[in-house]
Amino acid sequence: MKLRIAFFTVTLSLILCTSLMSADWGILMIDLGKKDVSNGVLLLAGGDGFTEPDSIGGKDCRSVPKVPPGQNTGNHAYFIVDGTVVNDKSAESKLWIGVEYYDLADDGPTDILMDYDDIGDAYPNQAFALTLPKDNRVIKFTKTEKWMIAIIAIDKAEFKEQGNGGDFRFHIEPYMSDIFYLDRVWVSNKELKEDDLTGVKAVSPGGKLAVSWGELKREN
Repeated sequence: MKLRIAFFTVTLSLILCTSLMSADWGILMIDLGKKDVSNGVLLLAGGDGFTEPDSIGGKDCRSVPKVPPGQNTGNHAYFIVDGTVVNDKSAESKLWIGVEYYDLADDGPTDILMDYDDIGDAYPNQAFALTLPKDNRVIKFTKTEKWMIAIIAIDKAEFKEQGNGGDFRFHIEPYMSDIFYLDRVWVSNKELKEDDLTGVKAVSPGGKLAVSWGELKREN
């Protein structure tokens, strides 16, 4: 009897562990602006992560200047997945990150680059996957002067907030070449498609967190 109970306990533990490891995050997001609205994604402030409320192309957003006030290095927008919403975010290595950005028409900048906290990084140095090919992490400007959505798939994530406190970040390319603008940012452990994100609005902090697109769609 004791053997059966022990076997059952181990089996149940494995099932629960597997269930937690493969839990559906839903679509986490943050809507940036004068008052950021977070639904499982947080914007970090400070250091070279300075952003400020702005407006362009008819949208309330945040701008990321070429150089943060009082510093001599280029600027970034840092984000983390909220650990109070996703209990063990570092257990997921394959993630999709979506970002709504303003497509600049300036001659200087060519694209936006995303860095992320990856498996095997050397904390505190090289906490972001800086040596990985840029092709899969770059968002090219096409000079439309419109708001666009880009989705980046990564398969070696290890979100432990090791990159200056962030899980991932965005910056302009070439480095320190211009200001850029971001509105909404999404993260999911299931494949994201642009149709999933069009029209999605962030849920207020007092509302539901980590809800699926199906639930969001019914609410809008």
